Amino acid sequence: MIACVVVLLAIGIVEIYSASAIKSAYSFHDETLRLRKHLVDITIGLAALLVMLVLPPRALQRMRTPLIGIALLMLVFVLIPGLGSKSGTAARRWFSIFGQSFQPSELAKYALMVFIASWASERKDGMKRFHPDFTVPMALIGATVFLVLIEPSISAAAFIAIVGCLMFVISGARLRYFVPVGGGLAVIAALVIGAVVLFGDEGKTGKFSYAKDRVNLFLNKFRPENERKDLGGKEWQSEQATIALTEGGWFGKGLGKGRQQLFFLPESDSDFIFAIIAQETGFVGASAVVLLFVLFLYSAMRIAFAAEDMFSGLLTAGLAGAIGLQAFIHIGVVTGSLFLTGAPLPFITRGGTAMILSLAAVGFMVGVANRAAGATRVPKKVTRRERPRTKPTIVRTKKPVVVKDFAENVIAKK
Repeated sequence: MIACVVVLLAIGIVEIYSASAIKSAYSFHDETLRLRKHLVDITIGLAALLVMLVLPPRALQRMRTPLIGIALLMLVFVLIPGLGSKSGTAARRWFSIFGQSFQPSELAKYALMVFIASWASERKDGMKRFHPDFTVPMALIGATVFLVLIEPSISAAAFIAIVGCLMFVISGARLRYFVPVGGGLAVIAALVIGAVVLFGDEGKTGKFSYAKDRVNLFLNKFRPENERKDLGGKEWQSEQATIALTEGGWFGKGLGKGRQQLFFLPESDSDFIFAIIAQETGFVGASAVVLLFVLFLYSAMRIAFAAEDMFSGLLTAGLAGAIGLQAFIHIGVVTGSLFLTGAPLPFITRGGTAMILSLAAVGFMVGVANRAAGATRVPKKVTRRERPRTKPTIVRTKKPVVVKDFAENVIAKK
C-alpha cells in the first residue's frame, strides 16, 4: 500500500508541475507557485498520516461524536456570508485559512464513516434493528447531505450519500430497512433535483443552473446531431479532455510535452489531470495509474480482513471504498463516461483538503496493518505456572546387537 501511495504522489508532483507551470508563469509570474502549494499540502498530509499511524483505533472510536458534530457545525458555518468562500458557481463550499482552502464536506464524509463504523461495531446483534441501529446513522447522513446541497454541491452530496450507503452494506445492515428508506429518499431527491435542473426556470433555479448545463452536456452525447442543445461553449472542457486522451496514443507525447494544458483545458491540474497524464504518458501510463489504484484497493481489503477488531476492519473497508470510488468517478468524468463534475484524483490532484484527509486515511490503514501483523508475529509468553510439571515418560527398548547377529549368521553358513 505504501509503495502504491508513494508512486501516485510522485506522479502527481510531476504532472502538477507539467500541467500548471505555464499558467502559473502567466498569471502569477512564478511557474512553481501551484507546485509549492501542492507540496505544502502533501507535507501536511504526511504529518496527518504519522498521527493516524500511531493513534489507537479505540481513541478514534471515542471521538466519533465530536467529529461528526464539528463537521456538521462547519457545514453550517460555511453557508454564512463572510465565513464561507464563494466559488465561480456562486456556491459556498470552502473556508480560506491563511491562504489555504478547507472544504468541510470532505471532513463530513470521513466523519460519517468513523461514526457508522463505530456505531456498527458496538451493536451486539449487528445492524439488525430498525431503531436505533439504522435510523440514527441514516438521520446523520440525511442532515449532512441536506447541508451540502444548500451550498450547493450536488456531486459532493451524492458522493456522501453513496459512501454512507456503502458503510451500511459493509456493516451488515438489513436491506429490508435500507431499500425502502434509503431508496425512497434517493428517488425523491433525484426527482426534485432533476425537475429543478431540467425544467426549472433559469432565474428561479439560480444556484443549480450549472448542474442543468452539466446534465444537458451529458445527454447531448445520446441525442441526434440535429437535436443537440446549444450550450454556448460549455462543452469545451469535455471536448478538450477527449482530445488529450486521443492524442496520447500508446506511449504519450512525453512528460511536459502535452498541449492541452496550454490554456486549452481548464482545471488541467485538478479535476482533469488524468487527461494530461494520458496525453503525456499514453495508454500505458494511464493504465499504470489505474493498476496502482487497483493494487491499493487490494492491499486495503487484505488489511480490512486481517484487522484485530471490527471497528478497524469496517473503517478500513469504508476508507478504501471511498478512495477507490473517487478515483473511478474522476476517470469516468475525464473519459466522458459520467456526468461532468469536480472529482479529485486521490494522491495526484492538486487539492488541499482531499489530499490531507486521504493521506490521513492511509495512515490509519497502515496502522491497522501494523497492529494485525504484530499480533500474529509476537508469540504468547508462557509463565512458570503454565509450564507442564509432569516429567515425560521414557520408554526403554533393548538395543539390538547387530555385530553379534552378523557373526552368528556367518558361522551358521559355514
